[in-house]
Amino acid sequence: MILVRLEFWAEKHQLLSPTQYGFRQGKGTRDCQALFATDIQIAFRSKQALTAVFLDIKGAYDSVLIDILCQKLCVLGIPARLAEFLFDLLSLKVMHFFQNFQIKHVRNSFSGLTQGSSLSPLLYNLYTRDIDNCIESGCVLVQYADDACLWASAKDVKLSKRPLQICLNKLTTWASDLGLEFSASKTEFVIFSNKRLLSPVQFHMYGVQLSQSLSYMYLGLWFASKCTWKVHVQYVVRKCQRRIHFLRTIAGTWWGAHPSDMIKLYKTTILSVIEYGSFVFHMTAKTHFIKLERIQFRCLRICLGLLNSTHTQSVEVIAGVIPLNIRFFELNCRYLTSSHVASTQFMTQLDELFRIHPQSSFLRSYRECLVLPTSPCLDNFYGYNVPARPCQLNVNTSLVQNLANLPKPLLPVQVKQSYMEALSNINADATFFTDGSLEANSCGFGVYNSNHQVCYQLETPCSIYTAELLAIKYTVDYIKTLAPRNYLICSDSLSSLEALKNIGVGLAYKGRSSESYKGPICYYIFVGTIAFWD
Repeated sequence: MILVRLEFWAEKHQLLSPTQYGFRQGKGTRDCQALFATDIQIAFRSKQALTAVFLDIKGAYDSVLIDILCQKLCVLGIPARLAEFLFDLLSLKVMHFFQNFQIKHVRNSFSGLTQGSSLSPLLYNLYTRDIDNCIESGCVLVQYADDACLWASAKDVKLSKRPLQICLNKLTTWASDLGLEFSASKTEFVIFSNKRLLSPVQFHMYGVQLSQSLSYMYLGLWFASKCTWKVHVQYVVRKCQRRIHFLRTIAGTWWGAHPSDMIKLYKTTILSVIEYGSFVFHMTAKTHFIKLERIQFRCLRICLGLLNSTHTQSVEVIAGVIPLNIRFFELNCRYLTSSHVASTQFMTQLDELFRIHPQSSFLRSYRECLVLPTSPCLDNFYGYNVPARPCQLNVNTSLVQNLANLPKPLLPVQVKQSYMEALSNINADATFFTDGSLEANSCGFGVYNSNHQVCYQLETPCSIYTAELLAIKYTVDYIKTLAPRNYLICSDSLSSLEALKNIGVGLAYKGRSSESYKGPICYYIFVGTIAFWD
């Protein structure tokens, strides 16, 4: 209960560091990996070298000073009673040490956050929220809980050494003030570059020289200095080997688990390992990617009891499992779609990468929306240019909520009455009706207005949910070309409007929030069951 309230309070007032991606809603390891890998690709395409320092904190949670933590919370504006409760909860911990099932020692601890507590990650994020003050211009810091990565790129490695060393010096001072300490023996740095000869550089923390590595595992992915992903693929193959042996022990021709259960077990224990971080290494060389495909072919043959001579593509068809290249592409498109709303920083980096390297087939396919029907570029066949005029959209689903508990005989009358009340302030020529349709292998949408009627057929594959959203998007873009006034958009797709309400109606406008589109035009998206009235 306290965690939910603290999370809402911290996110509402933007008290957490923007570089912290750990244990936050809508953020995770994938964001840290994508930001880091995209900056590496930008450096490679710009003929630069990127120097990354992977930081390690000794006993991060155990070293938190409770009195300083509560002082920080009070400065941030937390209620005094809640701050006192947290201090009493965390300040004293009694530890019992057992030997031969008997208490041997009893010790008291007055510092540190409890390991495994649901409050510890959030309190640690609040405790280290001011770490961004240590970052120099030109340097980038990304955190996932107590794992941090600091990097900078330049034409010459020596040019990025000075700002990175200044950041390291500031970080050590900042950590000592909070009772924290970086582990110089575990902190390593890697230079990512395509150049064969690089200038030697050295970094120091607490007077100790940091070790340089050719590869480093960051959040479960092996990043090598040349970014060939050979090391990571070998790591995945080794990790899956023991799980494949386990899969073989429970499979048999006349005994063992059912093939459908075996396939589910493969997806949860092996496929999840293969596709983890696929957005980062999906462009690896074909020779490395084949090794991952062989793992899937081998596992599916075991699950279905097929011979090794069975055609590989036939195995995937029989098992109903998507090929890895298509699976990776699907996951990457989903991540890019969610990043349009959740991560503006990553989309900015991706735009820069696309500007430098427009030949990337994956980015071009996504940008041109050739394989992602959920966000097609309808502007190409509108027949007009959509003006970039600010607007405000309000989603209203009150009609469905008011009619949820009414008996069916009263619905026709009550629906018409509620609809007329919503339409009282808006003229008929300012009302638009949208609908999507899916029949067999054909999908499309239509928009009706007394002065404007259109219908479009969409490319397959496409769902009815996509068609409903595109109908609303088309209507909003068309209304922007009209005179400023109040408009009403009537849709019978509750799922589409709930999605717009949950993620913000600014989704249709390149991921920005709706607050940035306030202006003289006001759109009302209204849910109505049009089957009840003529």
